[in-house]
Amino acid sequence: MASDLRKRRYEGRAFLWHESTLRRVRHCGRAEVATALGVTVRERAHVAGFAGLQSCGSVWADPVCSSKVMARRRVEIGAAVEIWQALGGRVGFVTLTMRHRKGQRLATLWDGLSKAWGRVTGGKGWTTDKARHGVAGWMRVVEVTHGRNGWHVHVHSLVFFAPALVAPEVQALHAGMFARWSGGLQSVGLAKPLMVGQDARLIDGAADADLGRYFTKAVHGGDRIAYEFTGSQTKSVRDALGTRPAWSLLDAASEAGDADALDLWHEYEKGSKGRRQMTWSQGFRKELGLQVEQTDEEIAEEELGSNDDDLVVITSAGWKRVVERLLMVPILEATETG
Repeated sequence: MASDLRKRRYEGRAFLWHESTLRRVRHCGRAEVATALGVTVRERAHVAGFAGLQSCGSVWADPVCSSKVMARRRVEIGAAVEIWQALGGRVGFVTLTMRHRKGQRLATLWDGLSKAWGRVTGGKGWTTDKARHGVAGWMRVVEVTHGRNGWHVHVHSLVFFAPALVAPEVQALHAGMFARWSGGLQSVGLAKPLMVGQDARLIDGAADADLGRYFTKAVHGGDRIAYEFTGSQTKSVRDALGTRPAWSLLDAASEAGDADALDLWHEYEKGSKGRRQMTWSQGFRKELGLQVEQTDEEIAEEELGSNDDDLVVITSAGWKRVVERLLMVPILEATETG
């Protein structure tokens, strides 16, 4: 249920107030904004929220901010696909993965991914592929999971093909992308990737409705919710190697007191800091008619409603009591139920 997911997210955040290595995460949703005169409780359209609190905007390391940002990104992705298809264009789905082993540092793999993706969408090879296959733009999401073979960092991408094409050659495009991906990984000393685990296909039919969720599933609670995508599922344990979302490490550390999981979470926090989860090819959002893209931080800082929606003002002393007793969710639920 949505209420259970919210409770887990707030509990995860409360755990990170004391255990996170990132200062902004330790203050997120707990410390008041310097200019605020207390914390206010607001309600709009039967949804309650707090105003006057600091936010970190991390889609990687804060479950509450991540959920808020990913909700916005889902809408943007869905709108992009609908707009492009309405114009007569086609959309392809591409996955690029890398070989990895237990003991490899997350930062090393992530740096390799950034280098390899730069090769995939840059240089003469990409210019040739764009022209040959009618690529108008792309959107890319980075996903991080962990399993018995260590960290798994990979790319999911939507490729938007020009409306004039009747049957885009997704597999041919993918071949060129994979070759540059492989070369980029090897150039920084990583293993040559295998074709197994890569994917390329056109998006059709009912799958379109789930695209936004598929590309923004890495929110707290996502490890317990299956998202359908053209017949496949993304689950907490997705294959024989026990791959699971990084958020499950937070669950294991906060709910079960798993010290090893906490160490891995700390590595994940440091490795993800400053990294972008979602990127668009230059100028393509404008071509789609989407509004100027806000940063994750800007989305997280948005407060529900306005001052006109304030119902209660909690003093600084009162807010400290709320935090100490973890009363955030009960207050929101009481507000929403009247």
